[in-house]
Amino acid sequence: MGENLHSNAQPNHDMVGIAKSTKLLSKNNSQMTENKPLSPWNYKPWWCQPWSILLTGVTIISGSWLIFKTIWLTVLISLPILIWMGFFLLIWPQLIMRNGILDSYQNNNLEK
Repeated sequence: MGENLHSNAQPNHDMVGIAKSTKLLSKNNSQMTENKPLSPWNYKPWWCQPWSILLTGVTIISGSWLIFKTIWLTVLISLPILIWMGFFLLIWPQLIMRNGILDSYQNNNLEK
């Protein structure tokens, strides 16, 4: 009979340990999300991520060379693509971060 009581006490001890570790993980996860720097890329779909913008631009520029094999046409195609890539990869993220849009967006989401 004493053995049976001891075996019942063990799972309760395990449950307390699991509850403590779950609480600790939850606390660490909330701290990680609070300390994570804001990035405009977190709010954009997959087709508007830096890797997809670079891949699209490089594919179009390379494809124009492979298809036409004419330098002036490749340069003509490359210019608007490079401007588009430069804007969305360099200028747009800085504008969004300086404007404070992400701060207000994150604050609204945390309140919900």
